[in-house]
Amino acid sequence: MRKKIKRNALNRGTAVYLGGVRVRYVWACGCTKVEDFKPPAGSIAPEMVARMVRNWRANGVVLPQCRRHPNWESRESQIAKLNLSYPQEAVA
Repeated sequence: MRKKIKRNALNRGTAVYLGGVRVRYVWACGCTKVEDFKPPAGSIAPEMVARMVRNWRANGVVLPQCRRHPNWESRESQIAKLNLSYPQEAVA
């Protein structure tokens, strides 16, 4: 059985709000994934999703292990670099 690697710096990334409940998650290695935000308790207002994404862009979001780059590692936070590479666009 393979052991799961759990490194805080590796799993911390950023997010981009795409409107509605759609969010693009960005890992520290640069991989991305677009998903509908689904909280465990049911539905959520788009305004709350936008507010959470603003918080994640400032502090980082803890993501599951990147499947393409399981050994990617950096001692320094990549959040500022990722936020520059993936800017938050205005949502109509």
